[in-house]
Amino acid sequence: MLHGIDVASVTSQGEFAYRRDGTLVFDDGLPYAGPGAKDSGPGWVFGGGGGGGRRGGGSDGGKDDAPPTLTFESRFESGNLRKVVQTGPREYDLTLRADRDSNHVQWYYFYVAGTRAGAAYTFNLVNFVKPKSLYNQGLRPLLYSSCAAQVSGVGWRRAGTRVAYFRAGQRHTLTFTVTFDHDNDKCFFAHCYPYTFTDAQMFLTGLHGDRARAATFTRATLCRSLAGNAVDVICISDPPVPLAALGKDDALPDLGGRECVLLTARVHPGETQASWAMQGALDFLTSDCAEARRLRARCVFFVIPMLNPDGVIDGHYRCSLAGQDLNRVWGEPDAARHPEIWHAKDLARRLARAGLRFFCDFHGHSVKRHAFMYGCEPTRDPACRFNPQVDGAVGGAAGVFPRMLSEMCEAFSLPDCDFKVQRSKHTTGRVVVCRELAVQDSYTFEVSFLGGTAGADLVPYHFNLRDIQALGAHFARALLRYLPAPPGEEPLKH
Repeated sequence: MLHGIDVASVTSQGEFAYRRDGTLVFDDGLPYAGPGAKDSGPGWVFGGGGGGGRRGGGSDGGKDDAPPTLTFESRFESGNLRKVVQTGPREYDLTLRADRDSNHVQWYYFYVAGTRAGAAYTFNLVNFVKPKSLYNQGLRPLLYSSCAAQVSGVGWRRAGTRVAYFRAGQRHTLTFTVTFDHDNDKCFFAHCYPYTFTDAQMFLTGLHGDRARAATFTRATLCRSLAGNAVDVICISDPPVPLAALGKDDALPDLGGRECVLLTARVHPGETQASWAMQGALDFLTSDCAEARRLRARCVFFVIPMLNPDGVIDGHYRCSLAGQDLNRVWGEPDAARHPEIWHAKDLARRLARAGLRFFCDFHGHSVKRHAFMYGCEPTRDPACRFNPQVDGAVGGAAGVFPRMLSEMCEAFSLPDCDFKVQRSKHTTGRVVVCRELAVQDSYTFEVSFLGGTAGADLVPYHFNLRDIQALGAHFARALLRYLPAPPGEEPLKH
């Protein structure tokens, strides 16, 4: 029994798996049949895809028990919804769009319009592929009500009752029920807080528009994606380091003899919390606080905020437009098929020659709670294998930075960290940078889709946007404690 639903009965009958009887009310492959206005997600202006969905049959929204058929739409930046079949007056089966040329299905982002206040609607997302999900541990979908935003300034919030995730045939189904607060509302649903390519560009442009922050970094285009989108790289330091040398073969900017840090995010498009955490880190690193100033003077930060812009724009969960998981091609990236990783690895290789001290790739995690890290245990020293007693830190030397972060941030869980390298991870960024480029401090930083636990009873709670951005800021602040201070550096005054 999950959230009041007898999963055994509904799966045995197949009722939530995919009802073939019903009325098709949305298909993202069909022409748009509504008004001509272009659409966008909440709070953004984006000129892609048509707005509105195909409206099925239904009443005119009078006082009868059957409300009018909802309108569905996902043809906007980062949107994902393939097809909707209405199976009852207030029940819909939704099929998501798989990543291009792959079987990955997890990210959803769409809106419904034409709601009736006080009416309970059931949504069954019927074609997930992952066998485990945080939806069975308390995770709830995110909802953004256009009416609530306009009337009271409420943004994204958790919504849904009778939430359950279960196997149905060869796939898995997420089901939940929502009672809307407003008539004729336009409500967006998402797996996690959306963060689009446009959001990333607007954020970087905003940093550049702030005179004080703009003095702390330089920005360049590392490369172009398969679809021609810019893959940005920014360099944060004091004084700023020009990036013109990156366009020259095998050249490097002048780092002034300092060590450097390379941070990347969003190689997996559906892990949007990675971008929010990175934004928190960048907000901190470009700020005027004493700790940030000290970090910028001590080392040079290279940041690639969005490694897979095509997948983000296209509403993918894990893959690029080439249909490949870009975090599995670091071993031998192809410059033509994986330009983002080819250039990121080339940058890492150049920085390693100059003194790359620390690498971390930001991710989201769909099964575990809290924030935590994956590292790389030494491959030759048995004494440094996963052992909480080695050097007083989990994971031996590789566990020192995670331990420091755990002491500074309650939402970060040291016991959830793992430093063993599985064979399936040999071609990921953290393992390749560690083993090929000899960077011991090479990690992924994972943020749960759900959140953490609180109190003696370990009650689960959802991370909100402030929590996720704070995790990024704590991560950056922990680097000040971890990275070695140069000779003669005076202690900070608190």
